[in-house]
Amino acid sequence: MWHKVAGVIFVIFIFFIVTGNYLGEQCIDVNGCKSCWKPIATSVKSDLCPDPEKACLARSEAQKYNAYVEATLCACDKARADEFSDPTLNKQISDLIKSFSGLSISESEVSSFCSQPTAAVKQRYG
Repeated sequence: MWHKVAGVIFVIFIFFIVTGNYLGEQCIDVNGCKSCWKPIATSVKSDLCPDPEKACLARSEAQKYNAYVEATLCACDKARADEFSDPTLNKQISDLIKSFSGLSISESEVSSFCSQPTAAVKQRYG
C-alpha cells in the first residue's frame, strides 16, 4: 500500500518538475540585471504590440530575445557607470551580445558596443 502511495507522489513530483521547467518563467540575471520570459507564447500588453493599448501574442522566441536585449542594455549601463573596468562584467556582456545577435564582440569592444547598441533592438510582438 505504501509503495503505491509513494509511486503516486513520485509521479506527481516529476510532473510538477517537468511542467515547471517547460511552462514556468525563465530568467537571465547578469550582475543584478534580471530579465524574464515565458517559454510558451503568451498574451501580453506591451509597447511592442501593434496596438500598445491591447494585448497581443508574444512568441516565446521574441520574449527571450527581448529579455536578453534588456539584460544587455542594463548591464551596459552598469559597466558604463564603472567605466568598463570590470572584466567579468565585460565578458558577460560580450556573451549576452553573442547569444541574442550572433555578433562576436571582444571584451575590449564592449564599451564601443554599449555606447551605440545598434544590434540591441527589441523584436515586436503580435
